[in-house]
Amino acid sequence: MNLSGKRLLLLLTLAFFTLCQGCGEKKKLVVFHASSLTALMKDMKAEFEAGEPGVEIVLEPSGSFAACRKITELKRRADVIAVADYVVIERLLIPEFTDWYADFAGSRMTVAYGEHSQYGTELTADNWYEILARPDVKFGRVDPNLEPAGYRTLFCWELADIVYREKLGGRSIAVMLKANCRPDNVCQTESQLVPRLQNYSLDYAFIYESSAKKYHLKFIRLPDRINMGSTMEAQFYSQVTTEVTGSGKNTVSLTGGPIRYAFTIPNDAPDRGTALKFGRMLLSRSDLVEKNFFDPAPGGSKNVPLEILK
Repeated sequence: MNLSGKRLLLLLTLAFFTLCQGCGEKKKLVVFHASSLTALMKDMKAEFEAGEPGVEIVLEPSGSFAACRKITELKRRADVIAVADYVVIERLLIPEFTDWYADFAGSRMTVAYGEHSQYGTELTADNWYEILARPDVKFGRVDPNLEPAGYRTLFCWELADIVYREKLGGRSIAVMLKANCRPDNVCQTESQLVPRLQNYSLDYAFIYESSAKKYHLKFIRLPDRINMGSTMEAQFYSQVTTEVTGSGKNTVSLTGGPIRYAFTIPNDAPDRGTALKFGRMLLSRSDLVEKNFFDPAPGGSKNVPLEILK
């Protein structure tokens, strides 16, 4: 074989190996999601990849606001975004980055505690605020500017002010509990808050009931008019409002409502077709939703494309 032939053979061989290097690679589907959805998303990932062996689901947990800000401020791209409150999608992503969302799960707020918790044997659904207001009690909550669990905690306190108004004698549960929750007990996410309860550095924590069950924590179920878990109480919940940090330095005004986890697919999703398949799984696998202690989708979506409902 002459020199030209050897060069041609070498080039063909290199081209063959270059092509083959990509033969075994899987398509990656990137999912930004709320940290409180981590266990559920891992189950969805396992089921989806079993049926789609050519796809790898890449999960990125964070706070719900952080998940959306990866799109709006960091200019990153994702195929699916799943958050703990549909309102986060409405306020941060619609209309520039998407124009729809779909609910797929619900939960309720609760007060979680452990065997070590001071006054835990006295705690009830009627006296929880009295116990948490005691000066020797340490309790934690999530930052309302970073996670829906944070501002929903504040909503709980304000709703309790309404529900227990007659027994409070002019006092405010929201004021008492804000004063008794030290700044260093305000965490960025539930995933940071729960370990502090487990290692006994906190007596109590305001978290989702689904999370309390997942981590095998004791908890009290607050009345439906306070826990934001009932769609029947939506009008009652709407009496309370708060403001949180939005994009940049802007503030966003939020109103109380039932807890609704939702997802969307950004307009520039790298693999919209596969994202739609994953979205259909989120809407159809109520067995996995309930396995992870969430309520089935409470209803209430916006402009959901027909192709995801097939």
